[in-house]
Amino acid sequence: MKPQKVASDSWQDLRDEQSRFRRGVLYLVAALILVILLAGGGAIHSWLKLGELSRSYQAQIDLTVAQEAITRTSANRERQNMKLELLELRETISQQREYADIPRQVDRVLLDPSDRAAVESLVEMAIEKAEDAALGTPLNSSTAYLIDAVLGLSLSEAHNLVSSDERHLMGAVQQAWINPSVEIVRQNWLDFYDQAESDRMKGLARAGLGLQYYEVSQDAELGLSWNGGCREAVESFEAAERLGVGSSALALRKGECLRKNGDKLEAFENFLSALKQQSSDDPIHERRLAAHGAGTTLIALEVASGSDPIVASKLDQFTEDLESFPLIASVKLGEAQSSDKSPRILEQALVLLLHAAELRQQRGEGNIGQIYTRENIGFIYIRQQNWDTAIKHAREIDRDMALAWNLTVLIIALEEQADRLQGEGEGSVAQRLREEAKRARGKIALLPPGRLDRDEIEKLVGEPYIDDVEAIYRAMQSNQFGSN
Repeated sequence: MKPQKVASDSWQDLRDEQSRFRRGVLYLVAALILVILLAGGGAIHSWLKLGELSRSYQAQIDLTVAQEAITRTSANRERQNMKLELLELRETISQQREYADIPRQVDRVLLDPSDRAAVESLVEMAIEKAEDAALGTPLNSSTAYLIDAVLGLSLSEAHNLVSSDERHLMGAVQQAWINPSVEIVRQNWLDFYDQAESDRMKGLARAGLGLQYYEVSQDAELGLSWNGGCREAVESFEAAERLGVGSSALALRKGECLRKNGDKLEAFENFLSALKQQSSDDPIHERRLAAHGAGTTLIALEVASGSDPIVASKLDQFTEDLESFPLIASVKLGEAQSSDKSPRILEQALVLLLHAAELRQQRGEGNIGQIYTRENIGFIYIRQQNWDTAIKHAREIDRDMALAWNLTVLIIALEEQADRLQGEGEGSVAQRLREEAKRARGKIALLPPGRLDRDEIEKLVGEPYIDDVEAIYRAMQSNQFGSN
């Protein structure tokens, strides 16, 4: 007879069955959670991987775009160089037409040397052109022919009309025109100085020697070189000044060399001197160089005035001097280019640079030619903290030319504007600007470090951005900015 289960045993069986059921449900839920986690993990992994691939793809796109921009810049630079060569040829032809009558006058005198008045006129013209050449106006084929003819005259009348100093001057100028040997030309000027009897002639000898050193300094790989001829050029120009000899061309070249050496004050004084002496008859490229040099140097002086009391004391005088220029007084700047808070000296610098860019256009250098001056204007907007205008200005230039100075302006302005917008709650816009700044950093890193001219650009941006310039320069050296 089987034993009968009591009620407590039935309840125990029920509890055991419920426990097994709960465990089964728990196992099922755990399995489902595991499946979900595995599926979600795979999705997350795929999402992360996709994001990584997307970033890599975007970086490759940015690199390609930057490389294309640099290639476009190189092509534009080559075309611009060809355009400048054609411009110089056109100017040479125009000058030859202007002086076309000189060879005819020379030939008439050579055919009939008995006309003393004609001989005297010829000699006076030759001496004048020789002096002009020593003061910075190069000879051309017509004036060189004139001087050669006068030096070759064997008439006693002609010899009596030309002093020993004048003959040595014409000889030195003639040799500088025909002789490619730097040492021979240099020695001719030194010999002329030693033999000259008057202070003026000694001054002309020093001026001619300075021009020769200046020409040599221009052969340096990256433009003017202080140790490659500029230092000696400045010394020679100063010696000429002490002897009472000077010209706008000499002041301009001295200013360029001093600017290259970082002597902002004296460089500007020479650019200002050149501007005061120049007229519409001066070569357009020399008027452009003076305005460009003065405008750019003023920016550096405004930067330095905050820490250099000597510079600060000079700026007021410079501002007053510039206000007397009709060019400065007549130009009205737009709202985006001026500000009540902006120092007047920066607005004057802007006018000078705009004028220099316009002179490039008048000469026929086109938009690309203007860019080489307009890029310097960006530093004025940085000093004014005019970030909107700086960004717009730099972007416009960057569409045509990827230039180290302009990209530096763009990077600084984008990051400053991003910080400002971030503080105003415009986070998404700020992020886009930072991404654009990163792309600009990647682009500039592909350029040769020599394109930055770090010492000069640091004088234009000032202390707040020297670290930025140093970082950009290091990136250009290592060519890895785009990976940051």
